[in-house]
Amino acid sequence: MKRRIQTILVGLGRIGSLLEQDSLRKKPCTHAGTLQSHWGKKRFQLRLGVDRDLSKTQSFGSYWKVPTESQIPENLSSYDLGVIATPSESHVSLALELLKKGVKGVLIEKPMALSTREACLLKGKTHYLWVNHERRYHPNYAFAKDQLDKGNWGKPMRVVASVCTNVRQPGRAFTNKGGGIIFHDGTHALDLLFWFFPKLKLIHFKNKQKKGENPIRSISYWEQGDTEIILEISGSRSFFLFEIDILTDTHRVLLSNDGCRFWESSKSSLYQGFTSLVERPWPNQKSLLGNAFIGIYEEIYLSLMNKDKSPKRGGYQENYKILKALESLR
Repeated sequence: MKRRIQTILVGLGRIGSLLEQDSLRKKPCTHAGTLQSHWGKKRFQLRLGVDRDLSKTQSFGSYWKVPTESQIPENLSSYDLGVIATPSESHVSLALELLKKGVKGVLIEKPMALSTREACLLKGKTHYLWVNHERRYHPNYAFAKDQLDKGNWGKPMRVVASVCTNVRQPGRAFTNKGGGIIFHDGTHALDLLFWFFPKLKLIHFKNKQKKGENPIRSISYWEQGDTEIILEISGSRSFFLFEIDILTDTHRVLLSNDGCRFWESSKSSLYQGFTSLVERPWPNQKSLLGNAFIGIYEEIYLSLMNKDKSPKRGGYQENYKILKALESLR
């Protein structure tokens, strides 16, 4: 067997492990699930899980058959990768601790930090730093970006990105510690917008906020050249929605948690002499089989094994830019 990436996982909660038990989700959908999958075990060795909650360490160890601890050990020089799947306010301090104790690289759950000032503490600490905005690694999103970059789907004219969730079912997004819904959920949308439109410029925004509460609705207006972009982040809905609706001069592309859809300009079946947007099957059926978690871990594996010091997607500089934009919206 080839050498495997020696890995420690810090944080054994939802995204660390527990969501893997959700029967409706496409697997793997957590860090532990990816590392312990048939694909993952060929490339990674999950040697230790760490969490201060003893009930989580016990259930994790029993479920995955992996050793656990309640604290990070002092010497980690034999570890290649540290994965941080803890609440946002602990991301930077834990990353610095892992690196100081000898881990070569870190994968941090989004957002990288809760402020640009805090994020600066990570600058230059390691060449191997990834932030888990996992949609960048989903083949549907990557395929759509490639087609748009090549001009195969026309010129983007207007984009509407929506992140909606339910304040009446409060979770981590609505605690003061977690940075609120803008940092907790909006970071995913901004990450994709900056990836698709790297010269994105903020024009105007407005928040609806009650005194002493986290903002529960933010609408911002952006542009890149002739492309107009609207981003809505809202907690005032009775449903969860994540989607990016891209309208070009020839096509419409809808990327969402509920699937991806595609329309192209074609002769109208309703009006003579007109063209209409006609929905077609998603053009790349192979991309429907991909998995975002495996995508990011594959990049990590190749980078650490080949000693490539330039993560292809979403490294420090890009995530610093995202944090700067999030601070503006907050």
